[in-house]
Amino acid sequence: MPARPKRESELARPRERKGGDQQPTIHLELQPVTIPNIPKSWHPIARRMFEALKTSGQSARFQNSDWAFAYAICDEVSRYKHEEDRREKAIEVRERWDATPKAERDRLIAEGKLPKFPPTPSKGGSAMKLSALLDALGRLGMTEIDRLKARIELTEPAPEEDSAEVIAIDEARAALGLAQ
Repeated sequence: MPARPKRESELARPRERKGGDQQPTIHLELQPVTIPNIPKSWHPIARRMFEALKTSGQSARFQNSDWAFAYAICDEVSRYKHEEDRREKAIEVRERWDATPKAERDRLIAEGKLPKFPPTPSKGGSAMKLSALLDALGRLGMTEIDRLKARIELTEPAPEEDSAEVIAIDEARAALGLAQ
């Protein structure tokens, strides 16, 4: 796997001096970010995905436009999943409607426990829409494979070093025979 491209500040010399078709890097200042709130109406899977993005390492450099894109994609995932849920419910009602004898069906319809006409389940979600949603999630670096393709590698955080004051206090306690 090739190493991730280095930031301009990590290079021994600027990219424009390397020649070839390298374009100069444009440096812009990171702006303050506001992460959108998750609507209560979202499907649990879409909610979980958005929450996962908020706590994932690759989102450390997300800007408002990245969060707006993530919000739009998760909103579409929510619609897609809700449509799947409606389709499954319609199939269940249709199967119950078909399996109920006519006399009992008429009684259940009169009581409002079955619809007057059998529901027609939708075709279900479009495979093309699902494919487009998964591609868009990949652009956000949603999975490890997506991050590796973008040359983003998350590493374990470095262990915290105790400050000199903490070390001095610990040594003094040890010299006095006091427990920590």
